[in-house]
Amino acid sequence: KVYLQKNANNSSEVNSTISITNSKIMGFVNFSNIIFDKSVDFSGTLFSSDSRFENALFNENCSFVNTQFYGSTDFLDAQFNRSANFSNARFHSLAVFNLAKFGMNADFINICFYKDSSFEGAQFNENVGFNYAQFYGNASFQGTNFLKDVDFGHVTFYKEVKGDFWFLVKYVFLVKYYNAILAVISLILIFTYVLYLVARRRLFR
Repeated sequence: KVYLQKNANNSSEVNSTISITNSKIMGFVNFSNIIFDKSVDFSGTLFSSDSRFENALFNENCSFVNTQFYGSTDFLDAQFNRSANFSNARFHSLAVFNLAKFGMNADFINICFYKDSSFEGAQFNENVGFNYAQFYGNASFQGTNFLKDVDFGHVTFYKEVKGDFWFLVKYVFLVKYYNAILAVISLILIFTYVLYLVARRRLFR
């Protein structure tokens, strides 16, 4: 059972645990302005149409592991006060996390965005992982704040990526050309060492 009640701000508040796993949700879903006081688990669930979580507040852990979103998905200005896990999730349409706030660790490991995705103005207060994530559409991280460690290891961007200069350098350019950069550095070190040996041999003749 799910219990809803109105708070002083006239927002709907859920005081019970939400667990809808390995299910199929047909039709439009609107969780905008909902306060989730207990844990939320949509692991393995398929959202067949648009999903709205605008200005939603998650006060406990939430899980969208292996969740499939076939309609556009909007987490605009959502707030995650505990851990948020989107590992292995699949977004088949537009995904928006603009201005979302993540208070604890966030996992987007092995996630796939098949269309455009946006994290503009989002804030990550703790560690966040995008390891092995795949962005098939345009991706925007303009104004995104990473206050702790962020891991973009083995991430793949197939189209345009927007972001602040240092974001593009650290998390796009260096990740994309990591192996090539290592190869160039190795060649430079080898070449430098060879020059050192030649110079030393000439010196002690």
